[in-house]
Amino acid sequence: MAMERTARTMSFNKAQWDFLKRTQAATAAKEDEEYELPANFEQAIERYTEAISLDRGNAQLFCSRSAAFVKVGKFQEALADAERAIELQPNWAKAFMRQGQALQSMQHYERSMIAFSQGLMSEPSNTLLLNSLKDVTMLSPLKATFGPILSRFEHMGLADNTFIITSIIGQEMNSAGSAQTALPILKAAEAVGTDNSKLMLALQAALGTAYWRSGDHNNALRHMGRSMDMAQDRDDRPAQCRAHGSLGSAFMSLGDHRQATGHFEQQHTLAVELDDGTSAVSALSNLGLLRSSQSDYRGALVCHKKAHTVAKNLGDEPLLQAQQLGHMGSCYQQLGDYEKAITCHQKHLQL
Repeated sequence: MAMERTARTMSFNKAQWDFLKRTQAATAAKEDEEYELPANFEQAIERYTEAISLDRGNAQLFCSRSAAFVKVGKFQEALADAERAIELQPNWAKAFMRQGQALQSMQHYERSMIAFSQGLMSEPSNTLLLNSLKDVTMLSPLKATFGPILSRFEHMGLADNTFIITSIIGQEMNSAGSAQTALPILKAAEAVGTDNSKLMLALQAALGTAYWRSGDHNNALRHMGRSMDMAQDRDDRPAQCRAHGSLGSAFMSLGDHRQATGHFEQQHTLAVELDDGTSAVSALSNLGLLRSSQSDYRGALVCHKKAHTVAKNLGDEPLLQAQQLGHMGSCYQQLGDYEKAITCHQKHLQL
């Protein structure tokens, strides 16, 4: 092995050897710069490859070769080198930059968004990473929704706020139904952090939803509970109302009817106080479904009737009315009142 290493060393000319030494010295000094390269990127790749053969643990070499591979259109090779650099230096923002660039070149936009976000966890003030994240988001399916938001933030002077940008992108991705992409971006925003408790509260709620959709119920409940605590600390009643709704739905899905009922009752109480008809309908409807699951059809019918009345008062929510009529029809059917059941279902179909 030593003889092979000596033979490889002897085959290097002075320029190549100096290049490797400069790379090693810069890495030791934690400098983050490119080195003098041949104008031909293929020659640059050769030089980096030769240097890597002597120093396989140098993340800078893999990172720089990744950039050269992108220049010549070898995106898979670029990605492999970037990922190797990340293995060697897991908290190095530049390695995630190279990973994101390779993925973007391969048109894997959502994976690229994750890579840039993870880089920002290490360097929240890295403008190049933040701009790259915004640019690739505008190439992704989020373009239609994120574009207007970004324009508004630019007008408000918030477009360079790393927490806000990563948090909003994660929340928009979550709303679009892509929890697997949203989750690491939201986690990056949490790591970046903010002193604004209202923004952090919204992030915790979004993390709860993303974890739930990803099937991680324990972490989902943890973040939902955290958002509830923060809402109570802030005396933010609308946020408390939303948190009770989320926790109620979670516990209902898990079969914990006692806790679900408590949260939906609290949601309804707050919704009435806040004059939030939509949340009131949601709470009453879910309470009705819980009672139906326990064969308490009379109790369920009372809840759905109340929900239907609130929905009617909202005026422009025919879907909410239709849903409650359907639930009422099912309750009447279970109670053997088929005439009323048919009437409810007919009205449901009319809406």
